[in-house]
Amino acid sequence: MPGTVSTDGPPSFDDPFSEDDVEQRIYGTILQTREPATASAIAERAASDLKTARKYLSWFSELGIVTRYGGHPATYGRNDAYFEWRRINQLVATDKGTQ
Repeated sequence: MPGTVSTDGPPSFDDPFSEDDVEQRIYGTILQTREPATASAIAERAASDLKTARKYLSWFSELGIVTRYGGHPATYGRNDAYFEWRRINQLVATDKGTQ
């Protein structure tokens, strides 16, 4: 039917996280970030308010998912070492499951 929006298939490239909660949108934004960004830039990309973005960025920093860089304003970047460690642990767990 012309003029209707299909719900099948992947999300729109323009707004890939529209169905996710704010935590997932901020996490997804961090995964896509190649260079450190301010909390306000991340909040804008994740369609979140700044206070919520800062809360989750602080939490992700404590978990090691992001690295907080000093300065004014502070910037946050994806911690690639965390994701490498996580992937290695997944591979080890898979290997142990096959023995």
